[in-house]
Amino acid sequence: MTSFRFNAAVGAFAAACAIVISPALGASSQPMPSAAMMTPIQALVRFVNTGTPAPAGTYARGAVISDEFAPFVWTSADAGARWSSGFASYNAASKITKPHIVLNLPTEFNVSAIRAYVVFPAVFTPLLNGKPFTETGYWTFVLVKDGALWRVASQTWAGVTFK
Repeated sequence: MTSFRFNAAVGAFAAACAIVISPALGASSQPMPSAAMMTPIQALVRFVNTGTPAPAGTYARGAVISDEFAPFVWTSADAGARWSSGFASYNAASKITKPHIVLNLPTEFNVSAIRAYVVFPAVFTPLLNGKPFTETGYWTFVLVKDGALWRVASQTWAGVTFK
C-alpha cells in the first residue's frame, strides 16, 4: 500500500513538473531572427564590446534610438553615429571602461514581410571606477528590410537591475 501511495505521489509530481516545464521547452521552438536580421544587431554588439564603429548602413533612414543618457533620444539622419559618440562620451564621463554586452535569446520576436520586432534580455558588464559592474536590461530593436539587407529602424535600451 505504501508503495502504491509513493508511486502515485511520484507520478503526480512528475505530471505537475511536466505541465510547468512544457511551456519552457516549447519556447525553444519559437521562430528566431535570421542571420541577415542579426547582422546589424551584431554590429552594434561589436561596437559596444570593442568600440569598432558599426558599418555605414547599419541604421535605416529615419532611425530612432533611445537610451539612458542625454539627450535620451536620437532621431537625426546620423542618429547612429550621434548615439555611438554619445555612448562613448557618457562612458568616459561616468568612468565606465571595458564595456561589454551579451545578448540572450530573444524573449519576443515578431516579423512581417519587411519589419521585425525583437527583444533581447541582455547583461552589460563594464568596469565602473575600475570595479566590475553589472546592469541587466532589455535591448529592443525594430528592423526594416531594405532590399536584401535588414537595418535598425529603432533601438531602445531599458535597464532593469544595477549591481
